[in-house]
Amino acid sequence: MKNTVNILSTSLDRCQHCYQCVRRCPVKAIRLTETVLEIDADRCVYCGACVLACRQGAIFLADDTIAVKELLAARPTVVVLAPEIDAAFPDVTRARMAAALKALGFYAIEDMVMAEEMVASAYVDVLSRDTDRPVIRSTCPAVVNYVEMYLPEMVEFLAKIATPMIVQGRLIKSVYGEGPAVVFAGPCIAKKMEIHRGSDQAVDVVITFEELGKLFAAAGIIPAEISTDQDGGSFMARAVSAPGGFPLSWLSRNRGRDRLIVSRSLAGARETLAQPGIESAGHSFLDLLNCRGCIDGPAFSGGSRASRLSAIGRRIIEPGIVFPITELAKLPSIDVAQDFLPRPVEVDPVTSEELKGVLAAAGLADVTRRLDCAVCGYNTCVDQAHAVAAGFSDWSACFPYQRRMFGETTARLKEVSNTDGQTGLVNHRGFVEALANEFHRHVRYRSALSLIMIDVDNFKLINDTHGHLQGDKLLKLLAQLLIRNLRETDVAARYGGDEFAVILPQIGKDEAVAVAEKLRLKAMSAVFWLGREIKETVSLSLGVSEVNEEDADPMALLIRADKLLYKAKNSGRNQTVAAD
Repeated sequence: MKNTVNILSTSLDRCQHCYQCVRRCPVKAIRLTETVLEIDADRCVYCGACVLACRQGAIFLADDTIAVKELLAARPTVVVLAPEIDAAFPDVTRARMAAALKALGFYAIEDMVMAEEMVASAYVDVLSRDTDRPVIRSTCPAVVNYVEMYLPEMVEFLAKIATPMIVQGRLIKSVYGEGPAVVFAGPCIAKKMEIHRGSDQAVDVVITFEELGKLFAAAGIIPAEISTDQDGGSFMARAVSAPGGFPLSWLSRNRGRDRLIVSRSLAGARETLAQPGIESAGHSFLDLLNCRGCIDGPAFSGGSRASRLSAIGRRIIEPGIVFPITELAKLPSIDVAQDFLPRPVEVDPVTSEELKGVLAAAGLADVTRRLDCAVCGYNTCVDQAHAVAAGFSDWSACFPYQRRMFGETTARLKEVSNTDGQTGLVNHRGFVEALANEFHRHVRYRSALSLIMIDVDNFKLINDTHGHLQGDKLLKLLAQLLIRNLRETDVAARYGGDEFAVILPQIGKDEAVAVAEKLRLKAMSAVFWLGREIKETVSLSLGVSEVNEEDADPMALLIRADKLLYKAKNSGRNQTVAAD
């Protein structure tokens, strides 16, 4: 069964790619790449973890305030308030809240106690039966979604009892007739999706307390300041339920025959239901919620748990008329049943070959390179590879991979920035850097170091005769000649124009002169083809210097070699000159 409604919206522009949402999502329903941010409606259980995780507001709830305004304008509308309303508006008395909601246009205001009592009574009845099957309490839509989608084999253990919100909606439409619409206000995100699962449309719209505040603000209503002559209102005293529909009376009657298993997170629910033999754990009541009661609901904004509980506690002692539980008998019979169906998530299979290819693309073919650091949001590198193959992630989420790519890119950029694009040799900048490094090595280890400066004799004439393109080709061919006749440890550079430089580590003056002469003779004997019918021969002038104890920096070595080069040129060219 495909979901046709998605209550969550996203904004890639706001996303900072921190991957907190993916890390927090218990079912990995978030498709997050460099170009995509989406919530997969067919995987999401609407626990709200991603909304809480995203501090940039890139994942947010769809706004249903417009839908509420349309209902208020179209027909009588009853608002149902979750018990946590007192914590959401701690400075607003019940009387003022009722007056503010009336001013907003609601026909009537209801709380959840009657429905919670009905639901708790239904659970007491189910738990009182002699059964050898576990019973899963199903008042949390996120947990129900998870069981139906990810543990479909456990659906049969869900108690077929609706949530208090749905029961309250049915009760209102039974008592008020079919005319009024029902709006529920609470702190649960999953309830926004829950109203779309059935066909009875017990509740028309679900809004959060924050959305209720927006409605007040848009209408210019300040609930804490609204004028009212009403008292604290009326409410029903609980007999069998705790807020949320938990069968509190069952705890007092139970004498240990039944085992209560409590979990207050989706991860905890998953671990509980994955216990070996849980299917045959007779007389077990599994009370599974996504949070520690709706007081911690994901749509709650502001305030600590302690402050919220304190606010609710103050409301309990607020004056009002108390109706006993016997009043329930006067209400029409309400169906509290709810069917649940397995709807397993369909996942496109990934072949082992495809998985190997995805891992190899990230440089993770070698198992020893897989850190399984979970920074990307997936527990293992293989899990992320599956997500990449399915289009739910890409390797930009992998911090170690990105760090490696950054290092390689930096190295490439450094290489490009230090490389002469015409000849492929080290450029002037790279030459200066390399000469400084070798000079420092000489200072530290007292190793030999020599430098050759080279000039192509009469290069301007070649340019004038054949053109600059052919002149550039000659320089490239000459650069290749230098590389072929030098050691790997030597550094050949294009110093500028038609001048070259060669750094010779670990070589003294005599050996450096021999290298210079070798290069000069090789160049002089070579024929450089610059075109199909264009060939040239060249000669070189070279100056050789060796570092000495008086050199304070590498520039002294360079200046000395440059002077010797010009001495060679001024002395007739095609020769090597070294210091005496």
